[in-house]
Amino acid sequence: MNAQKILSAIESGSHEYYGIRIEDGVEYKIGDPANKSRIWDDGNPTENTLNGTSCIGLSFSASLEDVERAIKTAGIYYGTNVYLIAGNSMEFGEDAGEYIIQGAEVVEII
Repeated sequence: MNAQKILSAIESGSHEYYGIRIEDGVEYKIGDPANKSRIWDDGNPTENTLNGTSCIGLSFSASLEDVERAIKTAGIYYGTNVYLIAGNSMEFGEDAGEYIIQGAEVVEII
């Protein structure tokens, strides 16, 4: 992933919260709303959803080092499609560095 591309998108954006989202089987375009994430139970997805989209979080004031750290952390997730999502409201998730962004939209395809 290109850390500078992600940082440039954040710096030119207008949202408060950003995050790296890795998906498999979902093809977003820039501007698309991101699907709400599923709640998992013992490693298995349930039919229930979170209050937003989970991602490895970054704030609007992220540095290049913050982005590089988020890229490394996102590497634990499975998927072939990588997106930068954004929104103005979030809560912390259960995983280290995880944000759950409400009303998230895709702002960059990585």
